[in-house]
Amino acid sequence: MNLMAVSLAAVIVVLIAVKIKELDSGYGIVLSIAGCVMLMYFVVSRFRLIASYIDRLTAYVSVNISYIDVILKMIGIAYICRFSSDICKDAGCNAMASQVEMAGKITLILLSMPILMGVIDLVVTIVEG
Repeated sequence: MNLMAVSLAAVIVVLIAVKIKELDSGYGIVLSIAGCVMLMYFVVSRFRLIASYIDRLTAYVSVNISYIDVILKMIGIAYICRFSSDICKDAGCNAMASQVEMAGKITLILLSMPILMGVIDLVVTIVEG
């Protein structure tokens, strides 16, 4: 499925959801969530392709795979949190959406701490001598 087909499907789902929300907001939200799940499937399938390319690149270049692993996890966490937050906002739960975003930010900070500590240890080792 290409990007044009996915974009067209998303626009169609949004137009139908807007019309259905006028009649019954509950069904409109369910349709919006179904459309989001469809788009998430597209993104996840592309993400697997990116991961396979990164695996091929790491075979050619000597890069610590743990750094790339952390970056991919961070991208996944950011995407999941944004997805969840947008669904909460669409349902009218802005406070819940803010909490999901905050939880994602805290998780990203915690995930990046080992890399930050490694950089600080390297700088200290270089400075000391």
